[in-house]
Amino acid sequence: MYSGTIIGKSAEILSASDPTLVGKKGLIVYETKNMLFLVGERSKEGLAIPKRRTELQLKDSEKKVRLTQEDMLAAPEERIKN
Repeated sequence: MYSGTIIGKSAEILSASDPTLVGKKGLIVYETKNMLFLVGERSKEGLAIPKRRTELQLKDSEKKVRLTQEDMLAAPEERIKN
């Protein structure tokens, strides 16, 4: 499980249950137990992304981190505690 905060990180959707989301990039601006909310890089359009069946790549400092649903499916405050 990813133990840091993901809000404020750049993300790219690698796979998702909704194929139209694959390849979308943006900044994670909000997170709940089951959803992520991104603001697009090119447009300021918001995207609501379900965590279930989704795989992301985060840019964390200078490295890239791949997150699967198992890494994300928790309330943000619970994930950060661990």
